Amino acid sequence: MRKPLPVPTQLVAGMSHREMLDIMAENGVFCSPDRFARILQDAQRRALADQAMTKLTEENEKLGLYNESEKAA
Repeated sequence: MRKPLPVPTQLVAGMSHREMLDIMAENGVFCSPDRFARILQDAQRRALADQAMTKLTEENEKLGLYNESEKAA
């Protein structure tokens, strides 16, 4: 007998609880949904930080506030 699913929540930005459980089942992930949510949240934070850094670098280059010699340091 299956336990009813909780109401969809935003455990991970843009993903419902059901979507997260489907991803886990499709990929053979065998851990608690809470642990998997933390893993996905960490991955999202890293991706967003990378996007922000890329955008910041591009904006600084446009404004002339960034140059190659600073990148090496």
